[in-house]
This record gives sequence, C-alpha cells and structure tokens, in this order.
Amino acid sequence: MLLTASLSILLVGFAVGKAVVCERQVRTIQCGRGRVLKVYRAKYGRDNNRTCRSKNIKTTKCSAKGVTAIVKKQCNGKRKCTLKSNNSLFGDPCVGTHKFLRVYFRCKRIRRE
Repeated sequence: MLLTASLSILLVGFAVGKAVVCERQVRTIQCGRGRVLKVYRAKYGRDNNRTCRSKNIKTTKCSAKGVTAIVKKQCNGKRKCTLKSNNSLFGDPCVGTHKFLRVYFRCKRIRRE
C-alpha cells in the first residue's frame, strides 16, 4: 500500500504526516518531487484499542525502545520509504498483544547549492 505524504497534524509550525502500520503489514510513505522524508517520531507497541483492531489485545500500555532511531535511519533523506511493522525489527514489548507502528514525518525540500 502506498501512502503519499498526507498532512494530518501540525507540529511545531510544520505540517506533519502520520502513517500507521498494523503488525505484520507494510506501508510505503513517499514525498513529492524535490522533497525528502524527515521522521520526527515513531512508536511500535499499543496505546489504545481502536487502532488496528484485534481480538489479541492484552494491554494498551506498551512500546518498544529505540523505534524512532531505527525508522529515522531507514527513512530520513529518502523520497520513498517502506515501513515494516514487526517484532523482528523492533522487538516484542507486549507478548500476545497485536501491535502497530505509528510514524510522524514531513517532507522537506531538498536544498540545492
């Protein structure tokens, strides 16, 4: 599934997009021509029971550590990035609970010198 950078939140004066990827799924985020991705924050775990609904929810208070750094390394500076949401990449912060990856990002202009 391709998700063109939709702008949904205003963060520190910049329009920011949000992508949600349910566990064991993949989603691509992409910027328009002349722009690249800048990830602000990413979280893998569960903080509610509405997102990525499942019968396998034992807790809504879990999140993996180091997720933002992993996603930044994977996506920052690229025009397009494939987000994978799985335990093998981020660890399993809440065994037996269906998790999701949430990424906040924006598309910034490429500076030409």
